[in-house]
Amino acid sequence: MKTRSGIRASCLMAVAVTACAPVPSLHLDSITPRAGTAVGPDSMLRADLRYRIPQFSPGHWLVLAVFQTTTSGVTMGGFVDTVKAGEQPRMPGQLPDSAGVYRLIEPFSSVWGNSSIARPFRVFFLLNQTTGPNSSHSVVKLGPYTYPIVAGRP
Repeated sequence: MKTRSGIRASCLMAVAVTACAPVPSLHLDSITPRAGTAVGPDSMLRADLRYRIPQFSPGHWLVLAVFQTTTSGVTMGGFVDTVKAGEQPRMPGQLPDSAGVYRLIEPFSSVWGNSSIARPFRVFFLLNQTTGPNSSHSVVKLGPYTYPIVAGRP
C-alpha cells in the first residue's frame, strides 16, 4: 500500500526503526593532566574512556589517541601503551569486548620531536571501526583537548 507521497508505509516504518537503533558510544570518564595544563616531554597523557558498541565484532574496533598536525584537518598518532582493566589486547587499541572502560596511556615524548604535530598539542580520542587491513574510519570523535607547552620548552 502506498501513501500520498508514493512511499510504502512499511518503508517508513523501517526508516524509523533504523534511526532509533543503538549506536556506538565513547565517553571520557577521566583525563590527566586536565586539558589546559602545560606539558613537557616527560608528561604522560592518561585517559579512561567508557565505550559501548551494540553490533560488536571482535577484531574490528579500536580506541585511538591522535594529535592535530600543522595541516588543517589532519591528525597523527597512535599509542605506546594501552590497557583495558587488567587485560592486554592483541594489538594496541583493539577492543576485546562490546562495552567497558579502556585506559589509554600516551607519553607526550612520543610526539614531542615531531615538527608536523601542531603546538599547542590538540588531542582527540577516536572510536574507530576497521574497514580493511591497516585501515579504519572514525565512528565517534572526542575533543580536542588542548595542552600548551611548558614555558621555556621548544
